[in-house]
Amino acid sequence: MSVAPVMRAAHPLITEDAATQGKGNSQIELTTEYGREDRDNELLTASVTQAVLSYGVRDNLDLILGVPYLRLTSTSADRQSIASGGGDVGVDLKWRFFEQGDLGIAVKPGITIPTGDRNKELGSARVRSGIYLVTSYTPDPWGWHLHVGYLNYNNVEGDRRSLWHLSTAGWYVLAKRYKFVVDIGADASPEREADSYYAFAIAGLIVSVTDKFDIDIGYRRALTELGLANTLLAGLAVRW
Repeated sequence: MSVAPVMRAAHPLITEDAATQGKGNSQIELTTEYGREDRDNELLTASVTQAVLSYGVRDNLDLILGVPYLRLTSTSADRQSIASGGGDVGVDLKWRFFEQGDLGIAVKPGITIPTGDRNKELGSARVRSGIYLVTSYTPDPWGWHLHVGYLNYNNVEGDRRSLWHLSTAGWYVLAKRYKFVVDIGADASPEREADSYYAFAIAGLIVSVTDKFDIDIGYRRALTELGLANTLLAGLAVRW
């Protein structure tokens, strides 16, 4: 069992938005995801806990660092295997190069550094790179985001190297501090013998406890056979 590359967006969404922190401002997100599925008389579970720090280098440019911790478990009638540890660290830049009224467009290049243990399927053993184009339209009280990306899935397993990502998300603000979010998208599968893509749908809620502190919950459902069928999501974000 392997874990797909982790992308960094406003949890519980996978789709990125074009917003940036602003020069000198910071945000830290602490998130956790737990997925499980019964497959061929085997119970597969995966949990990903991640800390993501974003810093506003300029008003329209963020530097983002993501540090994940993974725990993968496979349980059958006669055996259980567990692998846990740090995953590959991600470093990204997000540059919002266009903004007019409620419309914003950003580009987000990034790399993952192979800090995870490949023998435990926690890392790639090679540097990977990707680039994503993000469009956001956010007239109050709702917003819409489109996320298109390319990933150079550098690997030693003989998997596909050129992968695509496409997703779109929307949110609606309820009673000022409650934001209902939905997300749907697909990623090309790195496995050559598998279906051509993995598709997902997400529904969740972001609660702004204060202007500087958010908490969120969500649920992700796989729409194809790839990936774990059911994943619970939770997180918090603090800005300063």
